[in-house]
Formats: sequence, C-alpha cells, structure tokens
Amino acid sequence: MNKICRGTVLALSTLVLINSLPANAKTIEWVCDYKKYASKESGLKKSKDFSMIFILDSIDDTAFIKGNLGVSNVVPIIGSEGNITFIEITDTKNVMTTTIIPNGESVHSRNSTLPNKLIASQYYGYCTKL
Repeated sequence: MNKICRGTVLALSTLVLINSLPANAKTIEWVCDYKKYASKESGLKKSKDFSMIFILDSIDDTAFIKGNLGVSNVVPIIGSEGNITFIEITDTKNVMTTTIIPNGESVHSRNSTLPNKLIASQYYGYCTKL
C-alpha cells in the first residue's frame, strides 16, 4: 500500500473512531515516540521513526491505538501507581503491550510468532499526555 493510500486510510479510520465515541466520552490521548529498539538478534539500537497514539475513554474504560496500520481496539489496564498498560491482540492472535508510567517513559513489546519461530522485540521511548 503506498503512503498516500495508507495516509487516507488512517485519516478515515480516525474520523470513524472519533465519530463512534459516545457524546459523553471523556478521552485522554497519549502520543508515543520510540527512539530505541531491542531484539534477540540486534540487541539495543536506535530505532527508525516509530510512533503511536493511544486514546482512552475514561467513562467506559475503552481504548484504541492509532498506528501506521490504522486503528485497533486495545484493553486498558490502569495501575495503582498512575501507570497504564494497553494490550492489543492482533487478528493473528499475536500480543502487543505498551506500558506508560506517569513521567511519560514507555515500553512497547511485540510478541509475535510464525510457524516454529518466535519474533519478539521491544521499543523504548516516551509518551506525551495531551
């Protein structure tokens, strides 16, 4: 999919997401940028531009992630120390988690599998609460 088409899909899916929230929704957004990447093969290194936006409806505790592939539902887990973790289960049943602590520090973990192969990675960065 080319960049223009991908951008159009992301913009349209964002409009659908915003219009599908209840009128009384109180949303909180985090814009997350990850500058470091680690995997079993590469160790820790500087990552290419990687960012995501999380939207939490604090009235009904639903959440969404906006990334380069569009918008997906995530499960928010709010911790007692002010941290929040978002859990995403992809269509292929791979699990991605993102944890944000109160100072904005964040880790995004990908746990994917292929037949007889584990593909795990982590991204380290910061999120800004809007």
